[in-house]
Amino acid sequence: MAPSFFSTIRFRILLLIVVSTLPALGLIYYIAQEQRDLQIRNLREASLHETRIRANTVGRIIENAKTLLITIANVIETHKNDRTFAVSHMQNLLKKFPYYNNILTTDELGNLDLTAIPSSRSVNYADRLWFKRVEKTKAFSIGEYVFGRVTKAHIITFAYPINNKQGKFQGAVVISVDLMWLHNQMIAMPLPSESFRAVIDQGGVILAANPDQEKWVGKALPEAVLVKTILSKKEGTEEIEGIDGVNRIFSFTPVVGTSGNMFVSYGVGKDLAMTNINRTLIRNISLLGIACVLAILGALFLGNVLIMRRVRILVAVSERLGNGDFKARPDLLHRRDELGQVASAIDKMAEKLENYDLEKRVAEDEIRKLNAELEQRVAARTAELEDRTREMEAFTYSVSHDLKSPLRGIDGYSRLLLDGYHDRLDEEGRTFLKNIRLGADQMDRLIQDLLAYSRMERRSLESKKVNPGALVQTLIGDREDEIKAREITINVDIPLVELTADPDGLSQAIRNLLDNAIKYTQGVPAPKIEIGGQTTEKSFTLWVRDNGIGFDMSYHDRIFEIFQRLQKADDYSGTGIGLAIVRKSMQRMGGRAWAESVPGQGATFYLELPA
Repeated sequence: MAPSFFSTIRFRILLLIVVSTLPALGLIYYIAQEQRDLQIRNLREASLHETRIRANTVGRIIENAKTLLITIANVIETHKNDRTFAVSHMQNLLKKFPYYNNILTTDELGNLDLTAIPSSRSVNYADRLWFKRVEKTKAFSIGEYVFGRVTKAHIITFAYPINNKQGKFQGAVVISVDLMWLHNQMIAMPLPSESFRAVIDQGGVILAANPDQEKWVGKALPEAVLVKTILSKKEGTEEIEGIDGVNRIFSFTPVVGTSGNMFVSYGVGKDLAMTNINRTLIRNISLLGIACVLAILGALFLGNVLIMRRVRILVAVSERLGNGDFKARPDLLHRRDELGQVASAIDKMAEKLENYDLEKRVAEDEIRKLNAELEQRVAARTAELEDRTREMEAFTYSVSHDLKSPLRGIDGYSRLLLDGYHDRLDEEGRTFLKNIRLGADQMDRLIQDLLAYSRMERRSLESKKVNPGALVQTLIGDREDEIKAREITINVDIPLVELTADPDGLSQAIRNLLDNAIKYTQGVPAPKIEIGGQTTEKSFTLWVRDNGIGFDMSYHDRIFEIFQRLQKADDYSGTGIGLAIVRKSMQRMGGRAWAESVPGQGATFYLELPA
């Protein structure tokens, strides 16, 4: 069978080349990762620096507004009786600083007093955060994002108190800054792709944003991940999700002079920062791949010329040797490299195989001669053994059969003598006659068992379907009188199954085991016998268990031998042939018999037959 491509030398060479490129690939990736980490650190530092610059820019705007408010407050206090001058002064300032949306003053109750942009409505600012703060602190205060009631624009308000000479709060001077101007001045400058700038106040309201100023300005997002991070950490750099749902590296810092009431954030997309590094990584991997492909092509060509051709020669020689051509030799012995060493080893092996083949042929001829002689000897010895076996069986049968006639005479005449001359014999004479009759009866049983054992050896086996459960019930029924008389409890639990076995042989084996169980439970209170069976895929096992006297397991093999007994004949009758018949019958049916026992706790005998 041809080897698969993955098990060839060619594939292993290619695999070696590929594996050798892995360290270079790992080094390329490691350098790229180091560059990424360095780029991320630089990006964090640059982003935080840029954010601080923008925060300082906003801080200067607020500081300028504060200075201007102080100036206006002094002008109003100085010209408090000349309202027209004060309004004119505020209008001039509004023209000079177009990024201010309006300049106005309020009285101590928050009512609109003076305004650079004329208004015919009565407006009260007491509910605004900036008014509450300036009234409470009597110092410069920053308000929250609002939609101007007079200017109708998105604004953030700065306020400064107007106090009299006694320091009593008389009202506030207010500058509102147009957030769109703040956007244009601080935020609206070129941004890298996927970047995001924003200014938020302490309430999480977006004061300015780029891109999408119109979409975000004025929105309160206190639960946004970015806003929560800024309000909790105040300053730093984090890779988190922006208010637009995009992950970026965000730097954030508080605006100078706002006491943490306003923050600037700047987010940069990490993918953009990694573009050049990724491009370099792809280029290096591509060059490594090209080099690997060129190395593979070169290895394929040179490997075929320098290695595979010679390997094919070695394979061809090996196949010829495997087919019995021990004269085959590789023509590579002049080479001094590894393949030349292999060729030399094959040449030596072929020479040894050739010598071995010659020796083997000589040995085979001798073995054939010895086998022929051995077969003749075995045939002669087998014939001799069969003749002796037949003679022994005939002798055993003849002796057993011929002994029955004189034994019947002894039994008959002793019975007549005992019956006819009973009164003339004394007690000792009658005892002698009884012993003669008992000996004759024992002799008769022994002859019967010998004949049964002989028949078991000589008779032809039948192969029929046998129901072991029904067979057991029949044997129990034949002994019903004795079982009832001795009050023996018998439990039978044999699955419904049919075996292919010799009916007489199996019946004889079970009969002997049942008789032994009945015999050896004599003198046992509450005698009990259990007969069960179990079927497996390969065999059927039947067992007979009793609670009789049991036996020592060290005599296990002895009890199955002919004429072997463990108990005295005076205690338990028997000939010592019954279990030998059991083993012989099971062996002839292709099964086996064995036992388990503990002295004084009963015994279990097993019969196993092929299923």
